[in-house]
Amino acid sequence: MIGTFGGALEARKIDASNGRLHAKVRGEIESEQGALVIRRVHVHYLLEAVEQVRETVERVHRVYANKCPVYKTLRPAFEITSDFELTEAPATESAGLLSSGALVPLFEPDAELYDDGNPRSLKEFTRDALGHELTSMDHVEINRLVLPGSFHSDQWGDFLTYSVSDLFRG
Repeated sequence: MIGTFGGALEARKIDASNGRLHAKVRGEIESEQGALVIRRVHVHYLLEAVEQVRETVERVHRVYANKCPVYKTLRPAFEITSDFELTEAPATESAGLLSSGALVPLFEPDAELYDDGNPRSLKEFTRDALGHELTSMDHVEINRLVLPGSFHSDQWGDFLTYSVSDLFRG
């Protein structure tokens, strides 16, 4: 089942490889005439991904089982249910989203970025600085973008930095 779910996610450009998707499975067993019988199985998928993919993951989750050979084979014998949980995306995925410019539209249209008090283009920073000047991101939060990480400057060397930004306003 995890292979079918992961494959369906990959087909929609959501990376489920390299341990980003795993599952916790709980089975309920009952005794029937002295023999143990599996009655129900619940699969809880955990996917390391950013919140922006939730809607697509929900759509995939609603339909993947109907295309899954394991589900189709076992479902007549016992009840199978599943759900999913998005867990914090790895820093490398978050950096990729930023460097691609995918998160820039989430900021207010007139968002301003300052670097040591000097105005700097947010779009140019996400395109040019990530991976060169900002060399790692250690943590990302949803709705409030918190980017602690390592910064490299050819002039100043390596040092820790952070940024806090409100992405959404109520």
